Amino acid sequence: MSRKLNQTGFLMPALIGAIIVFGLLAAATLTVVYGNIFVVKNNRQSQTAFNIAEAGINYYLWHLNHNVADFKDGTGTGTLGTYGYGPYTHDYINSNAQKDGSFTLYILPPSNGSTIVTVRSIGKPVNSTLTRTVEAQIGATSFASYAVLSDTALWFGNTETANGPVHSNQGVRMDGANSDHVSAANTTYVPSGQLGGDGASHPGVWCGLTITTPVNCATRSKAAWDYPVASIDFNRVSGSLCSMKKTAFADDPSTAALATQSTACSRCQPLGRPPTCRAAALPTASRAVI
Repeated sequence: MSRKLNQTGFLMPALIGAIIVFGLLAAATLTVVYGNIFVVKNNRQSQTAFNIAEAGINYYLWHLNHNVADFKDGTGTGTLGTYGYGPYTHDYINSNAQKDGSFTLYILPPSNGSTIVTVRSIGKPVNSTLTRTVEAQIGATSFASYAVLSDTALWFGNTETANGPVHSNQGVRMDGANSDHVSAANTTYVPSGQLGGDGASHPGVWCGLTITTPVNCATRSKAAWDYPVASIDFNRVSGSLCSMKKTAFADDPSTAALATQSTACSRCQPLGRPPTCRAAALPTASRAVI
């Protein structure tokens, strides 16, 4: 007599066990996937926030290049707080004319005797609560970093060599060799005859086409010639010289009374004392022409 075996009782627990195992594996996999998606999305938003904050710094660097004394974002209003004047908020628009977020600026003016402006920029992507903050100290270039710096036009003859950066707030005729950057604040200018001019308008930095030796004007490299660039504020020098003169007066008992007079900056020490009307000398590697 044959016997029929019923194996249902053995298959069901195994099937249920397999389903549970596969379910746990699927749940674990989904958890990892969603976790990675969250991390990637968060990192992307964090990087976007950082890029927007950095764009805010670049914007205010551009702003200061056009108005070195404006610490209120062109508004003329603002309260000076811990981080400076602000907040000033701007939309950040991408190349497709879409808003990617916004940056909020705080501008701290330089302290007395300094040219360092501290700019704090807080970037925030659109549809996100995540923010990143970038803070930068922006300072005017030191006068000592130039070999020659002038508020008037310059002319370097073909027998002269400019070793180091050269800048003019007007223009530069560079017939000689230059080893560093040569810059001018003007796109074009009309130099006088005493400075190599011929009555015509010339680029901010140029050379005479008739000059062929020791540097050929037509073939020389002009990659280091920059114009127009921001002009240099020589009023800062005048203010510094005045402060130095008042300090010198106040330091000597015989002239201390002159330091507080309204004419202190135009006064000289009495005869027999070291002169204070002499212009303060720049480092030997630099020369300023005002």
